Amino acid sequence: MSSALVFDGLILDCDGVIFDSNKLKSKAFRSVISDWGHNIAEQFVSYHEKRNGVSRETKLKEFNLEVNNGAWRRHDIEEILDRYGDMCLSLYRECSFCPGVREVLQRFGNAVPLYIASGSDQTELRKVMEFRGLDNLFTGIYGGPVPKTRHLQRLKASYPDIRWLFVGDAKADFDSAKDVGVPFVFVDAYSQDKQGIAELAQAHGVPLFRDLQQLNHFTERSETNNSYLLSLAGKMTL
Repeated sequence: MSSALVFDGLILDCDGVIFDSNKLKSKAFRSVISDWGHNIAEQFVSYHEKRNGVSRETKLKEFNLEVNNGAWRRHDIEEILDRYGDMCLSLYRECSFCPGVREVLQRFGNAVPLYIASGSDQTELRKVMEFRGLDNLFTGIYGGPVPKTRHLQRLKASYPDIRWLFVGDAKADFDSAKDVGVPFVFVDAYSQDKQGIAELAQAHGVPLFRDLQQLNHFTERSETNNSYLLSLAGKMTL
């Protein structure tokens, strides 16, 4: 790790940051929920894509109350979760990495505290990271149904002297970082809400990068770049 690096702990979202999986997960939801009707499947996919970063269970329950008039019973939601989870395990094993992931993991894995904080199912994520041979590079892999905010709170409490940087691609990531006071940057190449996060980045002064590759190159260049990045990333938490 460069001695010039001014953050010494890194937290990554998963979908759209590590894996190019956002569109595949939308397709999986559409496939499963279409058994309850084409229109409701399309409505849910639209709802889901605006709430990336939120656990699937929370999303399904909120959609059912807010949009679906409570038509799904508990067994419906459980069936959707089970079938969707099976599809996710398959797609994660085959989907592509986002650009720069391997370089970032090689640079920071086992060099600084390196965590995943995702809305995806935690057990599923750990299985996938083991299958893809990445689990040994992470200090910890955290996911749903525990909210992302709670994971960030625990990390801050466990490492009170660490200067964290959280990288995400969704409003829920930004909201969690802001609530907890963790410096944050967006990557948008694989986000399903590019316009929304561009507006958030502009309104709150959040650094916005294309992907981890661009972020990695930026932080490698100089101590000035690193200081500037962490300064901007931290301002939105004030």
